[in-house]
Amino acid sequence: MGYFIGMDIGGTYARLRLVNDEGLALYECEGQGGTISSCGVETMKDRFHALVQPALETCGLSALDCSGLCLGASGVDSPSLKRVYEEILEGLGFSRAVFQAYNDCEMLLSLFGGPCIVLVSGTGSIAMGRLNPTSPLIRCGGWSYLLSDEGSAPSISFAAMRAILKHWDGQCCCATLAELFAKSTGYDTPQQLTSWCHQNLQNKDQLARLAPLVEQAALAGDPCAQALQARAAQQLFELVDTVAHKLKAANDAFSLLLWGSVLTQNVAIRRELCRLTHRSYPRSQACMLGSSALDCAVQLAMHKPVQGLLRPAESQEAC
Repeated sequence: MGYFIGMDIGGTYARLRLVNDEGLALYECEGQGGTISSCGVETMKDRFHALVQPALETCGLSALDCSGLCLGASGVDSPSLKRVYEEILEGLGFSRAVFQAYNDCEMLLSLFGGPCIVLVSGTGSIAMGRLNPTSPLIRCGGWSYLLSDEGSAPSISFAAMRAILKHWDGQCCCATLAELFAKSTGYDTPQQLTSWCHQNLQNKDQLARLAPLVEQAALAGDPCAQALQARAAQQLFELVDTVAHKLKAANDAFSLLLWGSVLTQNVAIRRELCRLTHRSYPRSQACMLGSSALDCAVQLAMHKPVQGLLRPAESQEAC
């Protein structure tokens, strides 16, 4: 029996859906995400195996019977890394002839025929764009949360911890943010915060979990938290602006697709980003996935036109 698989591998979560020839879901699961750069090849092999094998065994299928597989993964940043992901899939028994491996941004760019930019902000941040489906990809950012990924959840968390330390030192005031941090972590001294930060420095998922505290504090009226959100929006706009300049799209008209937990969940950052983008590029159109990246992967695996997955990011009045 022929079947198709879509896989969406993010920095935090990994998702898989197996469908039959008619697109009916036979199996769907969620597991632990990651990238080869942050986790290593062997760890990612184990995580792929943990996703794929139960799906095949439950459905009584063989990897050799797969008619199409589309993988959209964070961290497919070069031809050599793409080959590593392809080798992992081959190691699971899939024929190279049936699978496609994309950077997650590259996969989402397939939704557009004309000039487009995809901006992702979650446990990392990156912007990628192209003028048309056959033109070269343009990229800005996404070089790891320690050196890059401005405007991502870990970046917001680092900025929040710096502000909290300055608050405790008396250099600024972010009382609400500091209180929320103390309640969430149990830490209320500079020594405890710095120790926690060093212990979790290589755990970006743990760091990213602090970002929603900034949103909560901002909604409660903390001016420092509001400034941190505005700064994150500015940093994300700078990624878009850089790619837009490199694209040299006619009349500065392009589609902008927003994706990732920061942009889908934090309304204030998304609206400010839209405002900044529309101010500089009034002919741009910001949108979001009305469904999921996994839906996109499944449709690409089935070699079907990807349709009906977009919705406006914000009204022009909000932008």
